Amino acid sequence: MANIIKKVKVKRMVYTFNTSYSFVQQYITNCVSLGKNSILYQPPNIPLAFYTKGTNASGAMQAATTKCAAVPTNANKGIKKVKKTAGIAWLNEYSDLVEVIANDDANRSTRHEAATNIAEAYLSSQKLANSSKGNPETPKISAVNKGNGRVDVGILNGADYKPTLTMFIIIEKAAKAKLTINNGQLSIEMETVSHIVFKVASDKGKYTHLLNLKPGVPYEIYAYAQNGKNKLSALSTAANVTG
Repeated sequence: MANIIKKVKVKRMVYTFNTSYSFVQQYITNCVSLGKNSILYQPPNIPLAFYTKGTNASGAMQAATTKCAAVPTNANKGIKKVKKTAGIAWLNEYSDLVEVIANDDANRSTRHEAATNIAEAYLSSQKLANSSKGNPETPKISAVNKGNGRVDVGILNGADYKPTLTMFIIIEKAAKAKLTINNGQLSIEMETVSHIVFKVASDKGKYTHLLNLKPGVPYEIYAYAQNGKNKLSALSTAANVTG
């Protein structure tokens, strides 16, 4: 069975949502200029008459602006709105034509290639769905006492360690805690009441700073990594440090 590639669409909000008159006018001009000279979209792939229609739409918008500036009546302001509506209608027709060509099997083999084709027409593509990053690598951590309840925790993994986040769990060693992760749920069992701290580092963070631990008290620090909502690593081995 053939692999069916989902169509990539043009992001039409770029030229329709809360957009100034001058922006729409210039956007049409840029689309005509880039599209008409593109290998994918040059005539006859998109007819020259259609590009001429776009040039005329942009020119009509400019003429309406000039007239309204000279005679700012409600009637002339109304004409400006009509010309802008006509210009956006041309952009929608242009987007229709571009989508067909950009997604043609002869012009793309992946959705990313289709998105590149759309950009070649001076249009923006809708966001492509992110692929799953899978379960992240289990973090390897170290901890260094910095004095007065301050501790620096570092991640020792290499450059390929890029999870969405890393969660750190800091527990007094005297609690004799048992930590487990099951179905995305962290469970902590302790023999005695303990001081517990949680901290999160983003994917770019290779270390984190801890404050206000109990000075002179031994702690165990654990970590696990997460991608998305439910892709978790295994729990790290404990790093031992004094607060």
